[in-house]
Amino acid sequence: MKTFMSVFIMLCWLQSSGQHLSDVWELGGQLSANKPAATFINGDPEVYVEQRKMVMFITNGSICDTTGNLLFYTNGQYIANKNHDTLKNSQDFNPGYATDVYYFAGLGITEGIVIIPKPEHSAFF
Repeated sequence: MKTFMSVFIMLCWLQSSGQHLSDVWELGGQLSANKPAATFINGDPEVYVEQRKMVMFITNGSICDTTGNLLFYTNGQYIANKNHDTLKNSQDFNPGYATDVYYFAGLGITEGIVIIPKPEHSAFF
């Protein structure tokens, strides 16, 4: 019985997969237009450089759909979509002292962003 349960659990574990909500990471604190990013779609990280305006000093967050396609990302100052365009009504959504101090480079707060999917609505966050 122990052997059966061990094999069963092992097979379930091998067939399981994540939800892919964090497959794409937008990175980089450089002021240049070339910013690093990473994907984990196939399990192994693939790091590449892309053109985007948003600088991410300390705070950054991104979210993907269930197939691993980037939906949007933010540095705590504004939110950009997968095409790196600013989302409507997303500028100045986080007013306060830290926003004023770190405005150009993005919010300077460690773990300052949490993006959570709305329960039972995978397209809302």
